[in-house]
Amino acid sequence: MTLLQQIQTKLQDQDLSKFIRTLGYKSSKNRKVLQALTTLLDDDELDTYLDTSYYDFKYNSRTLLKAVCKQLKISKIDYAVAIDTYVDNKRRFDALKNPYVFVDTNFKRAGEPIFALAMSEGTRRIKFDKKSFSLKNKDETDSYVSNAVKLHYKWKKGKLPMWGEIRAYFFYDTEGKRTVYSVLGEVIEDDTVHESRASVKLNNKLLTGEK
Repeated sequence: MTLLQQIQTKLQDQDLSKFIRTLGYKSSKNRKVLQALTTLLDDDELDTYLDTSYYDFKYNSRTLLKAVCKQLKISKIDYAVAIDTYVDNKRRFDALKNPYVFVDTNFKRAGEPIFALAMSEGTRRIKFDKKSFSLKNKDETDSYVSNAVKLHYKWKKGKLPMWGEIRAYFFYDTEGKRTVYSVLGEVIEDDTVHESRASVKLNNKLLTGEK
């Protein structure tokens, strides 16, 4: 039985309002901690709770988890190992880059206002969720990106306003490695063009038009 399963099994037998008092809170109607305990009861993964960064003047998400486990008489080894594993995994996850696709049009500026280019810079990138990509294997990633670029090419009818005809898609994974896709979603070899970025400074602030 996992740590979360142990917590859920034991918490289900508790009156949560009364349990809040055992954690050292004066009020049994503390909504914030009640919500945190409900999250522990409802979630499938302990990381979901820990990622919420619960915080009040008494506990944060990790120390509250420890206090809950102590009150439920769960082994210190079990919750210490779970927290250490979470911290290690989060450190590795935080080191990953945000995956995205750069839409290559082999753009060459021909008098377009740099401010207009900077403001439309975001249209040249398709951003993905880092967490979901960290769980995909190579084949799943390739299939997902391939479908994404085919849909994008069809949606844009092969052309990006301001930037020109789409000729390829550069996918950068969570480690920064680049894979080039054709407009048909096929992996191709192309090292002739590298990603560029239009930007402009306004009052010493760099503007790129990206969100």
